[in-house]
Amino acid sequence: MKILYTVLFIVFRYVLATDEELQLWEKYKATYHKSYKTPAEENQRFKIFQNNLKQINRHNEKHQKGLASYEMGVNKFADLTVDEFLDKYRYKTYPTEIRIFNDTLPKANEIDSSEEDYLDWREKGAVTPVKNQGTCGSCWIFSAIGVLESYYFRKYNKLIPFSEQAIVDCIANNSCLGGWPPLVFNHVKQHGVVKEEEYRYEEKQGQCRQNQFQPIKIPFKSFVQIQDNEADLKQAVTRHGPALVCLYANYKWMFYKKGVWYEEECSYYANHAVVLVGYGRERGQDYWILKNTLGKDWGEDGYMKMARNKHYNYCGITATSYYVK
Repeated sequence: MKILYTVLFIVFRYVLATDEELQLWEKYKATYHKSYKTPAEENQRFKIFQNNLKQINRHNEKHQKGLASYEMGVNKFADLTVDEFLDKYRYKTYPTEIRIFNDTLPKANEIDSSEEDYLDWREKGAVTPVKNQGTCGSCWIFSAIGVLESYYFRKYNKLIPFSEQAIVDCIANNSCLGGWPPLVFNHVKQHGVVKEEEYRYEEKQGQCRQNQFQPIKIPFKSFVQIQDNEADLKQAVTRHGPALVCLYANYKWMFYKKGVWYEEECSYYANHAVVLVGYGRERGQDYWILKNTLGKDWGEDGYMKMARNKHYNYCGITATSYYVK
């Protein structure tokens, strides 16, 4: 009898769904290769999908009216609740009260006023393809490696994807539960890096095998914590290349599709780390260009434009940021 009630409930749920929702659901499952163990589980995921779809549509109606600066879209996370997404991708709060000034940066008033208000290091060939951290909370490693890849390119004119997995395996216990990015710079300074093609990413911590490969030494002198304001952050990216930034990944990042992301409410307490690869201006709004770690099928081919010059330390972006030199 219990099985019968379950079947009837599932049928009832699909009867209440619109044709558009059902078509989008089938397309979603095919696009992202989704499959579920039981009909009951699929029903649960479809219900979550419906709720997320409604949220996306409501937001995009506001966007069409000019009341929101960015567009949302259905992506691979559309069958997850917000809590599931945050837990699955292990967004960790970073201790922003800790300040590590390994070196100092000139004040922003030393910036050449003739500098243009647009820069994209991707256009200079200095940024490796977008990667995907998966369900290992290794954004702190991905972002540090991303900065080192760009530094190596600027130093030797060679763009080489380095292995995050080597760091995941060798830097510390529980590296998939988040960590402090400067530890990666210190580790690489001592041990070097390995090519990604030699030491592939596995989304989990395993035995350290870095000594089985020929290390690549990256001759940077130090890492620099950038002073806590957007002018200094812009100067650092302009002069020294892509930077690592720790910030608060608001739950509305989950379905970001395109445009300049801005929400009035955004915490200063960082829970995510990304690579800042440039800046610009769109429809009167200044923005940062962020390289995320969720794969190319999120956002603008894996990137986000986030509002710049809106509020002091918006989403915590200036509190904890670094470049290497």
